[in-house]
Amino acid sequence: MSVISGGKMARKPTQHNAFADFFTRATPFIVFKKMELKGKKYKRILGIGDVHGCSRHLEKLLAAVQPTGDDLIITLSDYIDRGPGSKGVLDTLVRLHHDPGINIVSLRGNHDALMLMCLEGLAKASEYWPAVKSNDKIFERWCRLASHSPANLWWDNQAKATIFSYAKGKEGIEGRLQDLSEQYGKGLRDISEVVRSLTTELIPQEHIDFLRDTCVDAVETDRFIFVHGGLYPDPPLAGQPLFALHWNRFDRRWPPHVSGKKVVCGHTPQPDLLVHDLGHAVCLDTGAYMAKGFLSCMDVLTGQTWQIDDDLQMIQHPVVHYDNGVPYVRISELPKEEGERFRAWLMGHSAPFVEGEGDCAWPTDFNAWRCRRI
Repeated sequence: MSVISGGKMARKPTQHNAFADFFTRATPFIVFKKMELKGKKYKRILGIGDVHGCSRHLEKLLAAVQPTGDDLIITLSDYIDRGPGSKGVLDTLVRLHHDPGINIVSLRGNHDALMLMCLEGLAKASEYWPAVKSNDKIFERWCRLASHSPANLWWDNQAKATIFSYAKGKEGIEGRLQDLSEQYGKGLRDISEVVRSLTTELIPQEHIDFLRDTCVDAVETDRFIFVHGGLYPDPPLAGQPLFALHWNRFDRRWPPHVSGKKVVCGHTPQPDLLVHDLGHAVCLDTGAYMAKGFLSCMDVLTGQTWQIDDDLQMIQHPVVHYDNGVPYVRISELPKEEGERFRAWLMGHSAPFVEGEGDCAWPTDFNAWRCRRI
């Protein structure tokens, strides 16, 4: 477990999860790590969604947000895979963690953990998160995943993009990756040794140490809980199984957590690629690596958002809020001129959201207007 002491992170001896009825660990190379940030006051708490190898997006976002020593940055993990710049993402995060003028905590997600499991040489993912029988969809999904080798799971989740980002200027790597892709496509059942060899050869120890030792699995403040995937609603944070923290999917039907704190997560890009805020939970994964996706940041204290689009331009889209399960957007969350254009467009294309509620619009209308302008 990790805590903040005197403004700096100090580590206590790691402790195993007290809720043994949820899961036990057979391998201790990564144990559940939670960071508490209670009592510390920041002007902004900046949550950044899944980066997925979009290093230029991350640099642009940091330049737009301009964090200071009065702010806290919490990155919601999945730094690698999919996008072309995994190495650049980790270079940036390591640099930020070494900057004494920046307060930053980085979570660890399922993609990051799969790479670590592969490096550890685990034969099956179940060796990392063994779990007892449970009757829920999260556990059922984990059981399906657990029968596979971490290397195969990681490769299926676009590990090739990560390995390739470290291979620039290194002779022969592209050919080895192509050979591996062809063999796997033809039915090679276990690629663990090949993937592990490539990863060990190319990825610097500093990046491995960052993902394994610096990153944590959850952050708790006085008002918020930050995780990559999600939570079971009932156990306290210390009792959550890692497969839920890393793999659970954000859903508009999520119940509130027993703590009463707002859950901030990533992992699940919504179909409209907007930030969705249930009131008691918000998802900041807006598909940075996708053709029309964004890398999003939210000041969770105020709800202000910043987004970098695929053209590396800073934009501000409204958040999708919910009222008794009904989604809506606030026009006032758009820049002033853009909001006025959207409001004018609405007058001729849609019925009002609620009589007298001039600031509200249906998300479908906003998406129709946005797509018309792309």
